[in-house]
Amino acid sequence: MVNDEASTAAAGRPLGAISTLVSLFLLLLVFFIVLFSISQVHQQRLDALLTSIDYAFGRLPSGLGLITRPAPSDDDATPEGFVRAIGMLVSGLSPLAESGHPAPGGTLLEIDLAPQQIFQGDGDTLRPAAAAILDRLAVLLQRRLAGRPYHLTLRAVTPTGTDNGLAGARLAGFAAALFAKGCPPDALAIGLEPGRQEALRLDFSLVGPPPAEAE
Repeated sequence: MVNDEASTAAAGRPLGAISTLVSLFLLLLVFFIVLFSISQVHQQRLDALLTSIDYAFGRLPSGLGLITRPAPSDDDATPEGFVRAIGMLVSGLSPLAESGHPAPGGTLLEIDLAPQQIFQGDGDTLRPAAAAILDRLAVLLQRRLAGRPYHLTLRAVTPTGTDNGLAGARLAGFAAALFAKGCPPDALAIGLEPGRQEALRLDFSLVGPPPAEAE
């Protein structure tokens, strides 16, 4: 007759030890479920913690998609903070450098990117690095400064002879993906622009006149 204790041993441990481990595992599981349910009540604290972690690592977690929708910071509402946040976000795609190209009046920041930095090959599919910034970009475009919205004008710069059909498909795909992430409908405009070198041009501006100062 086989000893019951010997037949239920696993890895040299009798049944009693295994039962204890399973019980401890279930208790820990219940404990973390309770913690998770409590964290839903304090979502603002959780968002603030995630934002602090995101800032501490130079916005790299949100840029890589590890923190998909960080809570907006109050600093991002100011023009300086907004420009700084956009610069940090886009610098992961390409190092920013000053250009001699004059930006339109009222533009806070204008960025030119090569289409290959945004799209895969000769198609209209977003590169993973570009898709990873959409959550953060949508959050930034939700900001308001005294009721004035921030606005992105996205243009495909196309030299003569360039396939405008592909450029249009790329713009439409980028816009659709950004809207799906929560970009406000009035915060984005797209269009084509003739130019000498093919590029994707992003113009960020603050729309509307500043509020009148109280006398």
